[in-house]
Amino acid sequence: MCHIVLIAGLIVSAAVQQDSPRFTGLSATREKFQSSDIREKLKAVSQIQDLGALAAGMIPDLLKTLSTDDLALKHEIVIALGKMGPAAKAAVPKLISLLDEPSLILKHSSILALGKIGPDSKESIAKLTVFLEDKNAFLRIPAASALVRIDPENDSQKYKLITILADALGDPNEDLRSDAVYALATIGKPASAALTNRFLHSDPIKCLHVCDVLALIGPDADAAVPTLIKIVNRKQNQVCSHGLRALGAIGTRPEIVVPELKKFLSHQSASVRANATLALGKFGEAASSASIAIARNLSDSDDSVRLASIRTLGMIGAKAKDSIPSLINVLSDDTGTVTLAAAESLGRIGKPAVEPVSKLLNHPKLATLAASILGEIGSDAKVAVPELVKTLMTTNGNLKREVILALASIGPSAKASKSALIGITKSETGKNRSAAVYALSMIGEVREIVPFLEKSINDRDDELLRITSTWALLRFDPENKSYIAQTLPNLKAALKHESPIVRREVTSMISRLGSRAKATVPELMLLLEDHDPRIRSEAISALGEIGELSPDQIIEVAKNLNDPVPDVRTATCFTLGKMGVQSRNTVMALNSMLLRKDPFENFVVHWALLRINPTESTRLKAIPSMLRTLKESHSEARVEAIESLGLIGTSKPEVLKALQNATDDSNPIVQSTAKKILKKLAD
Repeated sequence: MCHIVLIAGLIVSAAVQQDSPRFTGLSATREKFQSSDIREKLKAVSQIQDLGALAAGMIPDLLKTLSTDDLALKHEIVIALGKMGPAAKAAVPKLISLLDEPSLILKHSSILALGKIGPDSKESIAKLTVFLEDKNAFLRIPAASALVRIDPENDSQKYKLITILADALGDPNEDLRSDAVYALATIGKPASAALTNRFLHSDPIKCLHVCDVLALIGPDADAAVPTLIKIVNRKQNQVCSHGLRALGAIGTRPEIVVPELKKFLSHQSASVRANATLALGKFGEAASSASIAIARNLSDSDDSVRLASIRTLGMIGAKAKDSIPSLINVLSDDTGTVTLAAAESLGRIGKPAVEPVSKLLNHPKLATLAASILGEIGSDAKVAVPELVKTLMTTNGNLKREVILALASIGPSAKASKSALIGITKSETGKNRSAAVYALSMIGEVREIVPFLEKSINDRDDELLRITSTWALLRFDPENKSYIAQTLPNLKAALKHESPIVRREVTSMISRLGSRAKATVPELMLLLEDHDPRIRSEAISALGEIGELSPDQIIEVAKNLNDPVPDVRTATCFTLGKMGVQSRNTVMALNSMLLRKDPFENFVVHWALLRINPTESTRLKAIPSMLRTLKESHSEARVEAIESLGLIGTSKPEVLKALQNATDDSNPIVQSTAKKILKKLAD
């Protein structure tokens, strides 16, 4: 079980991560593209593809090179232009001309590129419409997908596009089927209605792909729920599994869907049982009525069903408390993944699990896992502190370290462990001592051991203690210039540590230091390609707090706008916004993100653009997103929206009204922010 704490990673190994290959900025890519060697040009184009809209400044060079006779280079350049999205608007005429090329693959890639450029490719509509009648699916289906993006408001052609794309769901080519699935999902509710009325009753293969489309559409496919319920009750097992997944992804009408899903928990097919269980998990607390039935499947003969059952009980959370005894029994399972999943779910159930899990601290085999679970529960496990302290005083080895980590996770509510932990820093060496330092810092009782920490940051023999003491000392007094000067070398080294948790926690500390940790920028840049998305996110945030980057470094940060993990993309937007006009070369890439149509992501993009490119157009486009965010439940998002409305100004009556209403917000910080902004605008 993975603790989100420093020591859990430190106790595994003191090895150092090998340096990643150094990043290359846009200037190096530009130089490579100018090479007369076709292989070098292809490498450069590949890098441009990765950069997407960030390489929009190279469009003139790319268009000029499209006159080449080298088909492979031509094809790769077209792909690169497509990956730039709307930023490649200037390439539209040339891409349209390529639709007349004899090469099928060049036509295909040009159609895809025009679609990715979106509404700015409207002059291509006439030619693309001709391809809708083409007998070659390699042209017909991409043309339909492209038109969905380019002309989304054309209702007169929408049903024809839906028909072509729906027929493509049965195409033998996997890529074409995938294109069709995503294009139909982009159409959204109209596609849902058409597919439900006509295509859910088609052959099994097409039907299961229709289910996949509905799953991607999500809640907007609510009208399909009654038909999906009929489908899962009538179709063969594979279609049934896809239908169950769709019901979970749509996530509406729990009063109808949850009882239906519950029926499939005893289905003869393990795949169906597992998918029904996972679908129930999507409903969270609303699926609590099924928790007992789900718990019965903890003894299923199929591991996938058992794992799905365990994870779903965790998703239901505290309302699955009746399943706690069954989950505790699973902790003794011989399959490691099952055991760890059960521990994680008990942690997610939280407070109701504290007392029964605490009793396991005396178990000869499960005590260490029990301490780990209590650590995952965190501050809600404060009633377990006396038992944890008792265990701390009577044990050694892995259990002792896990108890220390649990106390650290409980935090200030674990003050009763202070004396025992200080005792460990004085009487023990090695990993337990480092763990005790960390726990005292998390509990907020580090003052008494500051002299020990000041000495330990220079300990040459114990890397573990040196890094932990550095972290604890800076956490205790982040404004102490002497501490910062002494510990920066330790921080730089820790950013290369083998343990991802060490890298993440140290990166978070650097964020708190801001510009004072400027010396760590080279190491932070290497973390932009870390395999752990949480580390990438923390590194990006730290760079934003430091604030001073070169143009090439900003481009490297902006590459993460295409990261598959939403939190990384969000961190990137905020960091680019904090850098203000320094990030002006990323404006096109940020604008391209608005095509994703994710409300929160659109909010952070507009937040960034208001600070990077505060034109009148930018301000007007941001207003709807900011007003929508003021209705969000997260107070931090509302505060940021208010700050952004302050940048927009009150010339629009809806902005003034929103700021005035925010002065009555339920959150005092939101209230005070709104009052401050209104006063500032009035002065």
